[in-house]
Amino acid sequence: MNTNGFDIQWQKRENALNEAQNSVPCDDVILSMAKKAQRQGKTKRLWVPYAAAACLLSGVIVYGLTLPNNEVKFLCNSGCSAQDVIISANKIVNQE
Repeated sequence: MNTNGFDIQWQKRENALNEAQNSVPCDDVILSMAKKAQRQGKTKRLWVPYAAAACLLSGVIVYGLTLPNNEVKFLCNSGCSAQDVIISANKIVNQE
């Protein structure tokens, strides 16, 4: 009976098991990795309000640029000018 193949396989299994055990970090390393991940998670969220404000501002700017210019037309039967109407409206608005 040839046990040489079995011995080789058994040695490979033992080497793989030792490598797996040696590659697992100790508890202190895992704890420090967890603390670092928590700190990184908190700092990544700081940019969210700024990004939201920037998106809102850009949307308002684009919307404002696409609006047509407002025109005010004055119709007057007695030959009044636009300047006279603006002055009269300003006097009415400023009265308390």
